[in-house]
Amino acid sequence: MDCTHYLHKNESIGHLRSKQELYSELADIAPVAMEHYLPEIEQIPDLLIDGRLALEIQFSTISAELIAERSKGYHSLGMEVIWLLDEAAVRTDKGKCIPSRFQLSTMYRGSLFTYDPETKKFTGSYCITNTAAADGRIKKRRYLSEHYLRCKKCGLQPK
Repeated sequence: MDCTHYLHKNESIGHLRSKQELYSELADIAPVAMEHYLPEIEQIPDLLIDGRLALEIQFSTISAELIAERSKGYHSLGMEVIWLLDEAAVRTDKGKCIPSRFQLSTMYRGSLFTYDPETKKFTGSYCITNTAAADGRIKKRRYLSEHYLRCKKCGLQPK
């Protein structure tokens, strides 16, 4: 493998720690690889779960176009991708999410997924539907958990 593929990443200490913590937590649930290079699309997901689900930790804001381009790469291989955002960066008002364009671009099956690097926990997701709220804001709904990763929607099975 060409080691230069790793040089393009400028990951913060928080990002690196979160990746290691998530790897350790998820390794008990399903087969998981960290920084697995996918030569067909020249991409490296932060975590690759069961060879079918790319988990991308995205604590900094990048363009919605780049999210779409990278997601398209995973989808071209028949993979799903979940973009995991920093819980603290999600703006809320009275328990409802007010997502930015960047955050909306990371949606997976109608939800935004978040992680709190301080508590080292999947803190949840924000459901985005037409009926989420009359004022267009989004309610926090469910948690990314062992149950979610094992559910039939994702198709992942326990090790």
